[in-house]
Amino acid sequence: SSSSSSSSSSSSSSSSSSSSSSSSGKDCPHCLDKNSAVRFLNDVQANAAVLHTHKRHKIQGMTQWALWAHHDFQDEMHNWKISSSTPNANARQSCRGNGDIFLGGPCALSSGTASVNISHIPEQHKLLKVTARVHFLDRWQGEALWLKVDGSTVWTQSHTHCDRVFSSMCRGIDVCGDVNYPDWLSFRVEAVVPHSKSTSVSLEFGSTLTNDPTSTACGPSYGIDDVMLHII
Repeated sequence: SSSSSSSSSSSSSSSSSSSSSSSSGKDCPHCLDKNSAVRFLNDVQANAAVLHTHKRHKIQGMTQWALWAHHDFQDEMHNWKISSSTPNANARQSCRGNGDIFLGGPCALSSGTASVNISHIPEQHKLLKVTARVHFLDRWQGEALWLKVDGSTVWTQSHTHCDRVFSSMCRGIDVCGDVNYPDWLSFRVEAVVPHSKSTSVSLEFGSTLTNDPTSTACGPSYGIDDVMLHII
């Protein structure tokens, strides 16, 4: 496909180390030993080269991110709320029935926002990391998606479905919504923010798409999937 984009994000990251860890693993059962053998407990979920854990572990003395929440929207809304000028009761959908269900999309989420409040975060934490996959669907013309954490914008991404002088020169694949425009699927979102004074956090996605007749929810739209919240 032919598209152009620009991105910006505000993030910070850090890690902490413990002098009490042992490279042999005898004093640190959750650490990697010299042979890189992972001694994680049953709470670890392994997927290819990615490890997700709901408890805090250390690798060679360095504290790792712990997965606190994962919203895949496959079976439920996970308490997300959509604010849209054209509300759609079917706020979860898949592209032409392919089975991968996401939040929003055509005729559901365009100029509106999607938000959630995640609570019961452990008191002892310093940073939050938010990751997600977003879909830019149909006729985007330089508008942007954004993510706010506790009301502050921490990530943005703009998209243009065709950056050529003549639209006939653009090639792409349509998988969702209007068959006349290509889609940009599964763009990765990642933002790391300081967070230590609260046991809850609010997440909000929105766009700069407008409410004019050429930009309704059944025109260009966006979808959200696999929102993950990690703590450290």
